[in-house]
This record gives sequence, C-alpha cells and structure tokens, in this order.
Amino acid sequence: MARPEIGERVTTRLPPELLERVDTAAGERGVRRAEWLREAAREAITVQAPRFTEGRRRSATELARLVAQHSEWAWAEDDALVDDLGGFLAYTIEDAAEAMQDLGWLAPGGAGVIWVRMPAAHLQGARAEELRSRLDESGRHPHVNGVR
Repeated sequence: MARPEIGERVTTRLPPELLERVDTAAGERGVRRAEWLREAAREAITVQAPRFTEGRRRSATELARLVAQHSEWAWAEDDALVDDLGGFLAYTIEDAAEAMQDLGWLAPGGAGVIWVRMPAAHLQGARAEELRSRLDESGRHPHVNGVR
C-alpha cells in the first residue's frame, strides 16, 4: 500500500541534538517526525510575532481567545471556557490566559502565540488537559485570584 501524496518532498539536514529534540517532541505527541515537522512549520508561520504584526502587541486575554478559537473551545452562558466536548476548562478568560502564560503558549509582552509549544491541533483533549493542569478544580488561576 502506497503512502498518500502530501506535497512536495523537502530534504534538509538538522544537527543531531536538534533532531533528537524533534524526535522526542514527536514521540510525546504520538506522531511521526514528518508530521511533527509539518505541524511545526504550519504553526510557526502563523505565530503572531512583531515582524508579522508590524509591532502591534496583543493582550494576554486577546491571545488566549485566539488559542480558544483555534482549539474549537467556546464560552458558556456564565462566561466560563469549555472545551470542544463541552467540558469545563476555565472560570474566566483571565484564568485561561494566566494558565497559557504558565505553559509558555503565549510569547512575552503580547508578541503572539507560540503554537509549537502546545499539543498538536489533532490532540485537542491533550491541549485541554494541559490547560486544566494549571488551574484549580473551579477553573481559577492563583494569580487572577490575587494569590502569588
């Protein structure tokens, strides 16, 4: 059985230590090296960094909304963030933004979203679980509640 044609073949060389990190990251996400590299390239070119937004900075909550939209998460009637299956994620967008900053998903200073630091898009449940890991059972983040 032949593999499906995905696109043009690209050959490149990577230093051994970088290739090892790529393989580790791909293994952690349960995908092959090539799929991980495709996803990393796709997401890297969509990072909203200063060079792509002409110096415009975004607030952490605005970036969190971008992540939520990309992840197919939604807002419940009480303004809580819920995952694509309707499971509770965060009490407020501020709580979600703080958790995303803790996880390294949001670039410092509002420069953009660092997509490659998140579980791959096809692993939505993993992305939601990683976010939940930074919040208490009520979906709150300690920094939003004034506890540091």
